[in-house]
Amino acid sequence: MWIIVDAKDTAVKAFLMTASVAAVAALIAGCGDEPAAQPPASQPPSATPSATPPTTSAPPPGVWRDDVAPAPRAGKVSGGPCRLPATFDIAPGWTVSAPAEQPRGALNARCVVKAADGSAVIKMWVADTPGANPREAIVGFVGGETITDKPEYRDTNIGRITGTEVTLAGVERSRVRAFTVTTPRQVITVSVNATGKGGGEPGLPAYLLAKQTFVLTER
Repeated sequence: MWIIVDAKDTAVKAFLMTASVAAVAALIAGCGDEPAAQPPASQPPSATPSATPPTTSAPPPGVWRDDVAPAPRAGKVSGGPCRLPATFDIAPGWTVSAPAEQPRGALNARCVVKAADGSAVIKMWVADTPGANPREAIVGFVGGETITDKPEYRDTNIGRITGTEVTLAGVERSRVRAFTVTTPRQVITVSVNATGKGGGEPGLPAYLLAKQTFVLTER
C-alpha cells in the first residue's frame, strides 16, 4: 500500500521546522554573544579628610588679662612729692602725690598716682623688712584688702627683676592687682585699685606700664 504525501504540506512543514530551528539557534547565539557584564566603573578614591589643624589662637587671658597692653608713657614717678626706693613710668593724665600715713602691717604707702578721671589709683608701699620673701610679703599685703574671691598668685618679671604678682576680686565687681619685689633692705609693693562703682580694671594699662618700667633706685 502506497502512502502519498502532499508535497505542498511537506514543504510547509519542512519550512516551519527549519524556521523554528533557526530561531532557536539565533536565540542561543544571541545569548552567547551578549557582552559580559562590566564591573562598575571604579570611583576615584575619596579624599582623605585632613586632620583638623591645631588652633593657633592664644588661650583665654583669664583673670590675668594678659591681652591688655601697657599704657603709653607720659612721665615718671621719680623724686617730686614722693621719696621712693624705686621709680616707674606713668600714663598720660595720671598725677602723683604724697599720701597721708597709710600703714598696712609692716607696709606704708609712700606714693599715690591717680587717673585723670578718678577711676583708679596706683600706690607704692614700702616696708623696711630686710630679706623678706616676695610671696610671703604679698600675701601679707592681700590680708589688708576686702576680697570676694580666692586670690591668684604668680611669679613674674617686674622691669628687669623678678617678683610676685597677685590679682583678686575686690568690692563693686572690681579687681585689685599688685606686684611685690624685695631687696636686702626693703619690701616694695605697687598696687592698683578701681575707685568707682563701674567694676573692672580701669587702671590696668597704667599699672602694666608701671610694672614694665619699674626700676630699683635703692638696694
